[in-house]
Amino acid sequence: MINIFAYCVKILRGVLILIISVTCTGLLKPAGVDYTFAIEDKAERYERRARILTGSTEKNFFDKSTPMLHNNSRFQFTAAGCWDTTALLTIYTKLAEIDSAYIKDADRAIQALGHYGRQGSDCSAYTGEWSMFQNNSRGQVYYDDNMWVGRDLVALYNLTDDEKYLERAIVIADMIIAEGWVDLDQEMFTTRFGRAPGGELGGFYWRDDHVALHVCSNGPAIQFLAQLSQVANNGKGDEYLDYAVKSYRFLQYLERDIGVFWDLMTFHKDADNNIIGINVREGSSFSYNSGTPISSAIELYKLTGDEAYLEDAIRWSSSADAFFAKDSDVDGVKSFTDLPWFREILLMGYIDLYEFDEDALGYIQNMEDSINYGYENHRLNGVLGFNQNVIPRNWVSGFEDKDEMRNAAALEQIPCAGIYASLALFYASIG
Repeated sequence: MINIFAYCVKILRGVLILIISVTCTGLLKPAGVDYTFAIEDKAERYERRARILTGSTEKNFFDKSTPMLHNNSRFQFTAAGCWDTTALLTIYTKLAEIDSAYIKDADRAIQALGHYGRQGSDCSAYTGEWSMFQNNSRGQVYYDDNMWVGRDLVALYNLTDDEKYLERAIVIADMIIAEGWVDLDQEMFTTRFGRAPGGELGGFYWRDDHVALHVCSNGPAIQFLAQLSQVANNGKGDEYLDYAVKSYRFLQYLERDIGVFWDLMTFHKDADNNIIGINVREGSSFSYNSGTPISSAIELYKLTGDEAYLEDAIRWSSSADAFFAKDSDVDGVKSFTDLPWFREILLMGYIDLYEFDEDALGYIQNMEDSINYGYENHRLNGVLGFNQNVIPRNWVSGFEDKDEMRNAAALEQIPCAGIYASLALFYASIG
């Protein structure tokens, strides 16, 4: 049950932030140079920045006592979505590799996710809708949200050997397979696209209305299930890997000619919602929809040794850098314009590839230089500590206006800490 006192404190704090943001907007201004600039070792410098931005994320968005994550730093009366909360778990999971003290914070984020737990269960699935009580949500299940959690749970298990993380990961894996999976007809794809899938294939729906199959619900599933297959203690390891491979075969059909991905594929359905034909591939190309295929390809390459997976990852990475890293008005600094959370996932893909292709370093550094420019030139001082260390969505051009300064969004700020945590771990790993 929710802590009523803590909830009242949160409301009062929200009122204070609202008053401050209305009356003191003019005090929001770029921050001065901080001491991280003088740290020569990149791993150390980026670790410190990750900690700084995580601290501001907690102050601006995360009420640890409730626990509840808010989607906006100005209006702290409503909960953020499950998606936002998964991003918070990712930060803590990465930082826990650096400092085990963050394990407790990861547990708090998992506890916060319990408020999205599906009603009438022991949290067999996370929904998109916050509930005041744990495991009491009637919201729609977004399978990709559950996959993001699953990936971090496997990472936490590998880090701690604590069975509670593995048990929860297995619950999520079994749920997405039982509820979100659909087998696909090989001949249907061979006829439509002129090339055979090379074996059985299928895919994971994006959400529980079972309308379309997305990159965002197959890319992370492949990586999650492949990783889980290596540690599962329920005798289903080979089964999880088999689903990952079949999903990968489907994912390849969403690649565009330019090497990035369509967002989704829709189908013709009968009266019982069974697939009877392929409709269209459509939607914008997002950077995270290149990031998860890269990571999934690398995971399958490590497990199988099949060079085709590595070739895919190399091609997709080169194409993603060309497509998403745009020239800017600042000489030598690339601009990324989609959601910062999407960029974090793409960076993780590049880092996964680097072990096998050193050309990935250039892609990593394009994003590294871009976020550094935002941190070093546009980061806010804040007002009385609120919105301190907030970075604009566009790292190069800066804040569009004062409204963007005072209305910091969780999915634009949380990933900045995650990106620096990834960079810290990466540079520590390569010395």
